Amino acid sequence: MAIDVRRLAVEALTRVQQESSYSSAVLDSILNKYGDEIPQPDQALLSRLYYGVLERLLTLGLYNRNPFKDKIKENAPGCCADTKVRVLSAYIYG
Repeated sequence: MAIDVRRLAVEALTRVQQESSYSSAVLDSILNKYGDEIPQPDQALLSRLYYGVLERLLTLGLYNRNPFKDKIKENAPGCCADTKVRVLSAYIYG
């Protein structure tokens, strides 16, 4: 069974947000854990998704806009981390 690199990206981004971990350390740990099972093009996709979303978080936070609000359930808990995870998931999975 193939590993879903999009799901790994969401898991890594969640760890960075919830644990305040260093972004490079989180990605390195995921690539070390699954590196042999993920083909090189998928590793590149994982890295690009991961760092691309991290780059965009600042933009999303600065303008206080949420272009994905229609994709986030209205009854979601008000926790900031939960909202960020949903936004990141919507951004990656479309």
